[in-house]
Amino acid sequence: MVAQGPGIIEAGGKIVEILSTYLIGQATTRDQLDAWITTPNLNVTAMIDGPETPMAALTAAGVRETAWIVEMPSMKIVWASNGDVTGQAPPTIVEAATEMHNLLGK
Repeated sequence: MVAQGPGIIEAGGKIVEILSTYLIGQATTRDQLDAWITTPNLNVTAMIDGPETPMAALTAAGVRETAWIVEMPSMKIVWASNGDVTGQAPPTIVEAATEMHNLLGK
């Protein structure tokens, strides 16, 4: 995300990320979210599940490494990908960034 994010933002896109549970059954904390954002200096909107719904994002996505591109303001999903859960392929953001650039015409 660190490498792909700035180009998307410069092209007029927005990145919103949900940092879901990193260990099954263990909710992500605010300290972990802050470390996730500040360590690589991400320039994105990042959120975590609320304490009352600790697995909501993962439950909705079904698979870790899920990415959607949403057309605004219609909120229509124009592209989606469930990433590789084996850890053998590049992160989903690489594929999503390429598609986002294509959609933005950049």
